[in-house]
Parts: sequence; structure tokens; C-alpha cells
Amino acid sequence: PGEWKCPECVHCIHCNAKASPRGWRLNYTTCEPCYMQYMRGKVCPVCDRVYRVVDGLPMVQCDECSKWVHTHCDNISNAQYERMSEDPTSSWTCPICRDPKLRAQAEKKDAERQAERERNEKKHAAKRQNKDATQNGKAVAEEEVEVEVEAEVSDEGEPEEAPANQRRARQKNRNKDKDSGAVNQSNILVSKRRRAGE
Repeated sequence: PGEWKCPECVHCIHCNAKASPRGWRLNYTTCEPCYMQYMRGKVCPVCDRVYRVVDGLPMVQCDECSKWVHTHCDNISNAQYERMSEDPTSSWTCPICRDPKLRAQAEKKDAERQAERERNEKKHAAKRQNKDATQNGKAVAEEEVEVEVEAEVSDEGEPEEAPANQRRARQKNRNKDKDSGAVNQSNILVSKRRRAGE
């Protein structure tokens, strides 16, 4: 769902990147690295843009909400910024905290971001559980194969000592086979003699 943008038009609204190897987020407006920063709350509440230390843009921290805001987002001049940086007792309140309507909007965005973060965590947890279950299933299957192989090896090994009554029964059957063989042999000899006498 949502609109689609071709490679010529898509770009990250935070860092202006034209490519995102791991895919795009937030309806093709945010590259993966900026999305990670966005979900961590590393975003200016006024312009809703991700910030990084490497950006080098001057920022001021609000004394009420403790969020960092770009100086240009509150029209703070370089001279004002220098004075605020040099005076440890200076205080400043961001435009969001000064305006109840903007503050309500910012709180709504924070709630949406927190909800999406929780959804992502649940998805990752479900993926981890599926992966663990798959690995456990493979391990159980391998153990079952090992048990079957051991059973086959034990079956092919030396037979165990048969009980005494079974040994006697086998010996009796062998003697009976010998006796029947002898009887058959004697019958053959008798029939040969009769033929010879005839």
C-alpha cells in the first residue's frame, strides 16, 4: 500500500540519499540508516528531520522536553547560538513546547513512532522464535537419525546369548533335521536294492 516512486525520483528526505541498499521506509521517503535514527527518536521535533553528529548542523537542547532542535528551525542566529553555548546558565524553550497545538502534534508523532517501534520489535521477536524453532527441529531430527543409526548398528552386531530353553529347542530341531536326512538316505538305498533285485 502507498505510492510508488521510480529510482529517478526517490530520495531520502533526511540525508538526500538516492539509494538505499536495504530498502526504503515510510513510503519511499526514508533510507534504512535514517529510519533507524528516526525510530530511536534522533529527530528534530520542529522539522521532523533526522540528525546526526556528523552532520555538523548547530542544534540547541530544549530545557523542557530535552529534545534537540536545529538552530535554523527557531531562527536562532549564529551570534545567539554562540552566546548560548558560552553561557552555562542560559535557558531556552523550543517552539514545540511554547505552542500547545504543536506540542500535541509532536506527542502524537512520538506515540506513532513508539507504536511502530513496538511492532518492529514484535516482528523481530517472532522471527527469532521461528528461527530458534527451526534450528531446534533440525537438532531433534538429527538426534532421531543418530538413534536410528545406532539401533541399526546394534542389530547388525553380534547376537546376544540366547536363553537356555531356546538353545535346547534349536539343538532339538537340528537333530530332527539330521534324523530326517538319514531316513531319506536309507529310503533311497532300499529302493536302489529293490531295483537291483528285480
